Amino acid sequence: MKPTITAVRLTGASRRAELPLLVLGPASGTSATATWSACAAGLADAFDLLAWDLPGHGHNRSVPDEPYTVAELAAGVLAVVEDVLAQRGEVRGSFAYAGGGDVARELLGLPRRVTRAVLLGPTGLGGGADAYADRRLVVLPDLTDASPAEDPRRVVTELRRHLLGEEPAPDTDGDGPVLDPRSLALVTLAARAVRDPDGVDAHARQARLDGLAAAEVEEALRVAVAAGGGREEPVTGETRTVRVPGSASE
Repeated sequence: MKPTITAVRLTGASRRAELPLLVLGPASGTSATATWSACAAGLADAFDLLAWDLPGHGHNRSVPDEPYTVAELAAGVLAVVEDVLAQRGEVRGSFAYAGGGDVARELLGLPRRVTRAVLLGPTGLGGGADAYADRRLVVLPDLTDASPAEDPRRVVTELRRHLLGEEPAPDTDGDGPVLDPRSLALVTLAARAVRDPDGVDAHARQARLDGLAAAEVEEALRVAVAAGGGREEPVTGETRTVRVPGSASE
C-alpha cells in the first residue's frame, strides 16, 4: 500500500522556478517543519526546498488503513515529488535529496532520478556509498536525521559544501549558533504573527504541532502584539482571540 504523503514547500513562490529542487526528509516521529525550518533560511537562496510529512505528522492528517513498507513509503514520496516536478515543467525530472537513509536508499535505486544526495546518519545502502558515486552521494554518519533541528548551522554548511561545492566561511567569533532550535522556533512564530496576523491561529496550531508548549506559544504571540502584529482590535464585532491548543483558553 502506497501511503499518502504531504508536501511542505519551504521556498517562496517567487523564486521556485529558478532554483534546483532539493527534497528534504523529516526526522523520525516529527514533522518536516520541525525538522527543517531552522535550516530553510540558509538554503532557500540556492534551492527550491520541498520537505514532506509522514501520515499522522505535521500537515499530513491521513491515517493508513494498513502497515506499509519502506519501498511503499518511497513510492509515496516520489509521487509527491513528481507532482511538484510537473508544476515546475520538469515531468520526470531529477532532484537532489537530503535526510535519513531509508527512503533515500529506495530513491537512489531509481536510475537518473536522484542526481545528488546527502544522507544524515549511518545507512544500509547495499554496496556502500561508493556504489552511488556517479550520483554524488555523500554519507555523514556523525549526523542524524534530527540534526537539521538540533544543529542547523552545521547541516546547512554541510549541504552547501556537498551540493554546491561551497567552503564554509571561517567562524570569526567561535561562539557557534546564537539561538537554540526552540528559541528560533519562538522567534519564527512571533515574526509570522507580525507579518500575517490573519493567519495567526494557523501559525499557533503549527507551533504546537512542532513541539512548543502552549505557554511558550502564548508568550510569543504577546511579543508579536507588542511589536504591532496579532491585532487586538475588534474583528466582526468581537475581540480577536487566538485559541492555543492545550492552553487554558482553549
